Amino acid sequence: MRFRGVLIALVAATAMLACASAQAAIKYERSWKTSKEQGGVDAVLALGNGKSLAAITFGGVVEYTPHGQKTFLPFEDKSGSHTYVEDMASGPDGTLYFVEQGGVVARYRQNGKLITSWQLRDSAYPDIDVSPDGTVYVLTQGPFRLARFGPNGKKLGQWKLSAKRKKALRFSSSLAIDGDGTVLIGNDWNGTVRRFTPDGSHIGLLARPGWKPGQTFGPASLATDKAGHIFVFDWYLNRLQTFTSDGEFVGQFGRTGFGNQNFLSGQHVSAGPGGQVVADDSGVVRQYRLTADPQPGYPAVAGWTLDWNRSARPGREVKVPFTVVNYGAETARGVRYCLPKWSYRTLLFAARRCNGLGSLEAGQSKRFKVRVRAPRRDDPDFEAESSVDFEVYIRSKGAGFSEALGQIWPKLGRR
Repeated sequence: MRFRGVLIALVAATAMLACASAQAAIKYERSWKTSKEQGGVDAVLALGNGKSLAAITFGGVVEYTPHGQKTFLPFEDKSGSHTYVEDMASGPDGTLYFVEQGGVVARYRQNGKLITSWQLRDSAYPDIDVSPDGTVYVLTQGPFRLARFGPNGKKLGQWKLSAKRKKALRFSSSLAIDGDGTVLIGNDWNGTVRRFTPDGSHIGLLARPGWKPGQTFGPASLATDKAGHIFVFDWYLNRLQTFTSDGEFVGQFGRTGFGNQNFLSGQHVSAGPGGQVVADDSGVVRQYRLTADPQPGYPAVAGWTLDWNRSARPGREVKVPFTVVNYGAETARGVRYCLPKWSYRTLLFAARRCNGLGSLEAGQSKRFKVRVRAPRRDDPDFEAESSVDFEVYIRSKGAGFSEALGQIWPKLGRR
């Protein structure tokens, strides 16, 4: 988090944010909510015709349709064993591939019948996708490895990469295969999305790190469709961006906030036939549709602090310099920041605890100070080396609520 905040500031300070002409729009269609007892959503898969799958932490794999939902793969089988599906993909023949906890890759028909399965050598944080020729690619992070298999598990070999290239790919966490077989790898540690040939030759960058439209900071999930679109879900900027196969930026959707047009804690995206796009956010599975209409522009804000270590007495307030930037394509007017006392929902009815910032032009940043309370030594959750997270909520006319996050590591003085 501390390194990420420094990188944010450096990127934002060296490049002003630009406007982009959107050429397509992502529109909300419907959503399905999971129960708290089921945990979160670990993966999503768009099947087309309004159908999609979602891997639920304690709920197995659920199939959603416009007419309801049913269990595709139960969380607990007849023997009492639990199944955790970490990622999913579909092959060119319509069969489905699941990576299950423990490094098992299982291939299913769409009626739920198991075809075959095999074991991965390394399975730390796996991501799976299938190329148009049926080759199965599995990316793992510990260490970085990209293995290739035939449809039934025959090993086809691993990429032979130089030490420099392997270092650049460390902590890569997202994978997608384009329609021409191009392999896309996203790295949310350095904010890059790289393109490779099927045999591992580096083609170049699809997206560079940054805040501008067409740049990424935390590419947590990648997806492609048969129409030649590439989708990049950025978990840190809470937005979904669309590119063409040749790397041209098409448009962006979403920002940090509430509702079906925004994201707060999404991680995954999948694209299916007919412009279907499925994403998850805060235990909700949402279906969107890619259309030829232009995406409406809106202000979108985020923030950071570089002042990580501030001297503070236990239980006292400390002033922390905080920078807010509007990385959207329109001016944000009537901007305010609010510090929550209990939860973010109380802010909707607590204007008296908010302060005005004025307006922020597209690409403009503004620096101010927020008051953050240091922990007390007698707090039950107190830890001498723990950090203090704080959230600044920006409310601008026409943009709704957006969220900027900060963190400090207070050096606590004497009582």
